[in-house]
This record gives sequence, C-alpha cells and structure tokens, in this order.
Amino acid sequence: MKSKPPQEAGGDPETVEERAKHILTHTPLIDGHNDLAIFLRAYYNNHINDEKFTKPFTEGGLQGHVDIPRLRAGLNGGAFWSVFWPCPANDTDYSDANYAPIVQATLQQIDVFTRLQQSFPGTFSPVNHLTPHSALHYFHKNLLISPLGIEGLHQIGNSAATLRQLYSLGVRYATLTHNCGNRYADAALSGFPPRKADPVHHGLSPEGIRLIQEMNRLGMIVDLSHTSVDTMLDVLGANSEKWAEGSAAPVIFSHSSAYGVCPHPRNVPDHVLDAVKKNGGVVMVNFAPDFISCVEAPDRKDGLPEFYPQNSTLGQVVRHVRYVADRIGFEHVGFGSDFDGIETVPEGLEDVSKYPDLVAELLRQGVSDEDAAKVVGGNVLRVWREVEKVAAKLQKKGTPPGLFISAVPKEWQAFLLENEPMVLLDFFMRDDLSSVIPDSGPGSPPESLLQYVKDIRRHSLQRSFHPSKPKLPVLPRSVALGMKTKKIHEVTHFAGYIDRLAEDVAQSRGKEFTHFVDFGSGQNYLGRALASPPYNRHIVAVESREENMAGAKDLDILSGLAEKEKRVRNKKLYHRILEAADPSLHNDEEALKRIAKDLGVTDQELATIDLRSRRELEATYTVEDGKGSIEYVVGRLEHADLTDVLSQLRGCEDEVNQENLNMMAVSIHSCGNLSHYGIRSMILNPCIRTVAIVGCCYNLMTEKLGPPSYKPPFSRPSLQPINARVVRESEKRDPQGFPMSERVSTYNDEGIRLNITARMMACQAPGNWTEVESNGFFTRHFYRAVLQKIFLDQGVISRVYHGEDGDESPFNSSTNPVIIGSLRKQCYTSFSAYVRGAIAKLTTNKDYSQYNHVIREKLGAITDEEIARYEVEFRYRMRELSAVWTLMAFSACVVESLIVTDRWLFLREHSDVVQDCWVEAVFDYRESPRNLVVVGIKR
Repeated sequence: MKSKPPQEAGGDPETVEERAKHILTHTPLIDGHNDLAIFLRAYYNNHINDEKFTKPFTEGGLQGHVDIPRLRAGLNGGAFWSVFWPCPANDTDYSDANYAPIVQATLQQIDVFTRLQQSFPGTFSPVNHLTPHSALHYFHKNLLISPLGIEGLHQIGNSAATLRQLYSLGVRYATLTHNCGNRYADAALSGFPPRKADPVHHGLSPEGIRLIQEMNRLGMIVDLSHTSVDTMLDVLGANSEKWAEGSAAPVIFSHSSAYGVCPHPRNVPDHVLDAVKKNGGVVMVNFAPDFISCVEAPDRKDGLPEFYPQNSTLGQVVRHVRYVADRIGFEHVGFGSDFDGIETVPEGLEDVSKYPDLVAELLRQGVSDEDAAKVVGGNVLRVWREVEKVAAKLQKKGTPPGLFISAVPKEWQAFLLENEPMVLLDFFMRDDLSSVIPDSGPGSPPESLLQYVKDIRRHSLQRSFHPSKPKLPVLPRSVALGMKTKKIHEVTHFAGYIDRLAEDVAQSRGKEFTHFVDFGSGQNYLGRALASPPYNRHIVAVESREENMAGAKDLDILSGLAEKEKRVRNKKLYHRILEAADPSLHNDEEALKRIAKDLGVTDQELATIDLRSRRELEATYTVEDGKGSIEYVVGRLEHADLTDVLSQLRGCEDEVNQENLNMMAVSIHSCGNLSHYGIRSMILNPCIRTVAIVGCCYNLMTEKLGPPSYKPPFSRPSLQPINARVVRESEKRDPQGFPMSERVSTYNDEGIRLNITARMMACQAPGNWTEVESNGFFTRHFYRAVLQKIFLDQGVISRVYHGEDGDESPFNSSTNPVIIGSLRKQCYTSFSAYVRGAIAKLTTNKDYSQYNHVIREKLGAITDEEIARYEVEFRYRMRELSAVWTLMAFSACVVESLIVTDRWLFLREHSDVVQDCWVEAVFDYRESPRNLVVVGIKR
C-alpha cells in the first residue's frame, strides 16, 4: 500500500489533513453504529422538542458524543442509527410474552428518531425508503444519511412479520443478538455484567437459518456483531455441516474489532475474517476501549480479557483497521464507533468531530486515498447495494420456470404437453417404435426424443417373466395366511424357483443344501412356504424386528410348522383374576399378579397359574426327517459376515464348522443394503454356496463413493425439512453401499453415483400405472406443488440459493421442504380441501409442535378465494408436472437396471469364488415390478 503522491499545483490537497478533508467531502463517512437514539431516551426521555435538548443539540455542548455542530465539524456523512433496546431481565426466556414489551419499546425508539429527522430536516435524511442510491443523493444535498438498525433479534418478538414491518419503517440492518441469545442465534456475551455466553443452538437455530433467508429476500443487512463465533460461521457459510450456503448476501459487523489485536469475545477472529472476505462483507471497527485494547486474562471466571488502558487511543483504532485490511483487504473494513453507547472513548476520538483526525492517521500510515475512501463509507455502501441486488433477484415477480422448461429439451416440450400421460406412457414403454416417423407433422415426436426413448429401452433389462413350470403347487390356505394377492404370487413363484435352483445345484454337486438363509425374513412368508410340503426345506430366518418374528411364529403355529407351548393352569382361579381386571390388562402379566395379590391369592396358588399372554408363549419346533423346519435368528445385519448368525443355529452353539454346512442365501425384496449383504455373503462365508436375492427399496441404499469432484449441471443439494426430526445425513463412502462392483465404482475414473431422487424414482413402476391411478397420483402432486408455492409466498418457508451468483434457475434454487405425510381421503376431493387438511395437520401435529405456530401465523387466515386463485393460476402447469414425473419414472428404468447389473458384475468380478451368475425375472411385472433376481453359484 502506497500513499498518494503529492499533487501538482492547482488546488489538489497536499497535506494529510487536506487529503482527509477531500476524502470526507467526496465519500460519505457512514458510521456502522451510533447509539444517539438510546441516549435520547436515557437522558431526555425522548422529549426531543424540549429546549433543554434542542438548544445544545443545535448549538453544541450536548452531553455525550453527538450534536449537530460536532457532526458537521467531523464531516460525517451519516450513520446507521441504532434503535436499540436492552435484553430482557430473564434473557433465557425466549417466549413471545417476554419479548412483547421490547417490541413496543423498539417502535418508540424508531418513532423518536423519525421525529428527530422531522424536527431537523436540514440535517438528517428521511428515514423511510432509503436505498444506497438515494443515500448518495442526500449526501450531495448535505444531509446525513440516516438508515436505522436494530441491535438484537429479541427486538422482533419472534416474528418475521415484525421484522418486515421494521424494514418498512426504515430499519436497514438487524444485529442477530445483543448480549443475550434468542430463538434464532447464540450470542458472544450474556448477562449483566456481561460474561462469555454458553451456547444454546451452537450457532444458528433452524429458525435462524430461515430468518437469514428472509432477511436476504427482504433486503435487510445481516449484522454479526455481538454474535458467537459459531453464529458468525453459520451465517457466513463456513459451517458446511449445518448450512453450507450461508447468507446469500454480504454481511456486516456493524461495531466489532479484530480479535487478533484484542482477544475479546465481541471481536472477530482471524478464521472468521477469512470467511468475511469470501462473503464480501465488512468489519466495522468499534471504538469501545474494552474492545480495542485488552490482554488475555485466563484466570478471570467471566471469560473476558483485561482492559489495557495505555493503548486506548486513536492509533489503536487505526491498528485494528490495518490488521483487518492486511489480512483480508481494505475492501472489507470500516468504522462502527458505538458513540453514545460507550461510557469512555479512546484518546483522540472523543466524539464525532474527530473523524478527520482518524482518516488523517490512516493516510500517515501509508493508506492510499482510494483505500481510505473505501473504509469511511465506500465499503458499507457496496455491501448495501449488493444486499439490495440479491433481494431484487429473490423478489422477482412471477413464478420462475420449473423443471419442465429448464431441464426438458426445448424441442421435446410441445410433444410432451400435447399428449395425455397415458399416451406418453404407451410411447415410452409399450409402442412399437419401428413404425414411428419422427418430425413428420403434428403429433409426431422429435427425432431426439425418439432416440432417447430407444436408448432407455435398450439399456433397460428385460422384465418378461416365463415360469419354467406352468403349474406350481398352490400354497395351502394355512401357509398363505396373512398374504395379499401380490405376496401369494411372489411366494408361490419364488419358492418354486428356489426349490428348482436347489435341485439343479445339488444334482451337479452331489450334495444337498442343509439350510436356506432368508435375509430380512419379516413375517417369513417365503420361509414358511419352503419349510412346508412339498418343499420341506430347512430355513434360517434372520430378522431384526422382534415384533415381526413374534408374528411369524404365530403364523407358523397356525400353519402347523410349530406348536404352541402347552401350559397347565388353575382355570377357575385364572378366570377369577381376569374378571377382576380391566380388559386392557389381560395381557399384562405383572398387572395380573398385582390383582391376584389384592384378591388374596397366595404365592403357592399363584404358582399354579400361568399368567403369560398368548404372544408370550414360545412356539416349539420339532425337527423330523423328511420334514422342513424353521430357525429364527434375531439380529440386525450390518455386513455380510454370518458368523454371529451361524453361532445361533441348532448344533452350532459351541463351534461353527462351515465345512459341514451347505447353505443358500435367499430373499424376497430385501431393502437397501440388505441385498448387498446377501450377495456378499457367498464371498465371505464358506458355507454359503448359492445366493438368490431379489432387491427393493433402492432409496435406502447407502453410497460407497463420496460426492463427485465435479458439479453435474442439474444437481441440487437435499434440504432438511423445516418440520423434520433432527437427523444427521447418512455418511457417504459406506463400503457396504452402492456401487458394489469395481467396474461401476471406477467407470470413467469417477465411478457412477446415484442421488436420492434417482434411487427413489427407480422404485416406481410406470409400466403398471393405470389412467385412474395416474390421474389421482398427478393430482396429489399438483396439489402439493401449489401448496409449496403458497408456503413460499406467505413466508412459511424461504427460497434457498445454492450457487454464488443467485441465478433464479431451478438448478440453483429450491425451497425448504415441509413434511406433510398422508391426509384423509376426503382431503383430495378438491384443492381447497387439501390445503385446509394440510394446515389442520401441520397446526395440530404434536411431533413438530415448535413449528405449529409458524403455520398458524402465516396461513391461519387464508381465505377460500385466495386458495382458489392459486389453483386457477397454476392449473395450466399440471401437464408440465405429469410430463416430468412420467419422463423421470421411465428414465429410472435404467437406474434399476444399473443397480441390478452392478450386483451381477460384483459376482462376475469374483470369478475365483463364483462359478456362474445371472439375472432373470421371477415374477410377473404386473403383479410385482421388483421382479429381478440376482443368482450366484460358488465353485
């Protein structure tokens, strides 16, 4: 940094004092924080028309740091005038009632400054409707630029609506906290006298994140003075685990200094300064002696440093400015005096008249005129302009184009919109494309779309089902208990398939299978069928949920595979106890024992009564030659090593000799990674000789590969729903996750990744959609999409931007998800009924009670006319929605094919262990669309 060279003759300034004056007369000095308003309240009770105030204020000599003569002498260009009100006495009570008086006091402070401007219109600019552009206009008219700022979100009373009204009254920045945390953010200090604060939210709360988004949309500058370091990092997007995007607009620290010079919790640490640079914000150096001149005091219990009075000088303020500038540049530093809010001042900065001295000292230390101009006001004006630019983008009128316009190739759009969903499904999945002539006139598809459909079909696995035995054994009624038509179809065909596969393998190997291990057996429908005649196989049912296992054992008893445990009881005494008990306690053994005691039943008599409920009785299994059997193993599989499972088998309690076991791993619709465990089990366990796994629930698979090193053009991050239970996103790089095979993991060096949308769409079955079902499905999605727009417009949620440029495209922005779940059938009879049903659920759901008031406040008064207007406005876009969903579901056929192929490739890559492997359909797609089995046979 070099000082400006001496000017040539002709009137240009030469001394540093002249240069300082020149800077201040051409660039408005805008103080980031001036507490004149609270000074007026404290000393004059807001009686600003009283001569005791007006005379010294206009003529000079007013107590404090500010009056008109000193403002003019200091060449002040303006300030953000703080309309501060202190934290409540109980600053850990974040309730509306605790904050209500503060909102009233805040309005009084806005009122007093507004009246001050009206009383002195030749000194202060109007407070309302200020913009960076109009600010310069008022500066050139010799008026002090006069935006307002609130100092802590306790001043909005937990209401974004209050924040918006404060903006309309002239408030242009909001400090997130004062010396107290609030519902939205953690503070650096708390209590009186202040001490270092303990974290509550560890930065921003979820509500705080949404409020920052609303401030960005509104054009309200976010001020991070007084906040904790975690809060600073969250807002600046430097905490990727919580909120990687951070504020969409630059922020300010309206009155904070450099922690590297004075280690006070109110100051800004170096790593936060670095984040400020990335954000484009400004740190406005505070003049408070405690914050500019201090030394560490580790023995203090309040966590604060000791004041060092020798350095409480104008030069020390310059040192803070230089420190910030040296680290992150002169584009990111300014002044935030805290005048009239501090009891003592640094030597040389006694009041607002001393700014020329401060600027002159900067120049003496080698700061250029250009950089000094940035510090005095250029930087904060830049931030203000950028904040308004971001707000303008967020407030663009009209609805931004959706995925259909943005993602679907333009030449496809007319064809997709002209055809009904069922016509599109036929074209995508069933029509003979060899006779279709593209681009041949109205109603014909464009050539590129036709080629796309052909490519998807070509890369999708065949799903045609041809059972090898036309006549399979019919499941006995006792075995089919609890099964619906779909499950009967699956169990009938897969049990027959497994039996034939076992016979073929046994014939070629000369060794029968000893056990069939069912991964995730659930109610054990498959295992029960295989254990029953005519198959009579020995089943090991592995299930993590004990309630499923208990239900399965009940069904085993009903099917004759197990017997209910016999018990002997004194029936007369037993019924006497039941008659004395409430029916709700009949299955509660301990409650019945207490009632028996009350009836005078002795311990000896009680021993003759078995009070266990039917569900508590054990099912007993008898192993007989020539008959099937079932063994249950309770366990949650987290990998493919079956050592723990095998150790629980009959005869293996002491030692597991896998050489004596000849097992096949099977499963119907094992969810997510469970299919991976089943397939891997043949590689990791010598006793598993064959696998036959049908997978499902691809959305539950984890990911083996990390995030891509490139950003796909149509990618967006998943957002946490505002009313979801707090959960950490599943860890990526799970070695058990997708993809399994080396081929897919390293394809084109990067490997292939599937996001959650792709995996969820792979669970669809568009080939089975009927017209009635499709119409209902698309109507529900249309209702939900329009309701999301209502949420956005009414302030329930905010738009989130994922890129730095604030581009409005659907690939750069999204809205906070809201979980609604299922609604009653009558809620889908009309859009109005749907909206009313959703609001009723969201305002009464106890699981998410902390958000009930948000919905009630924003949507409680919405009228039927408003709801109808939304439906009419967006009805034309329903065809867009159905076209996108249909296209996605069709395209996801390739995703499922890739997942299944990856599992087959994994087996092929282990050719040292695997002799043969294949994929084929084992169910009729119309009955069960997840119909592909992956089979592997060991050498």
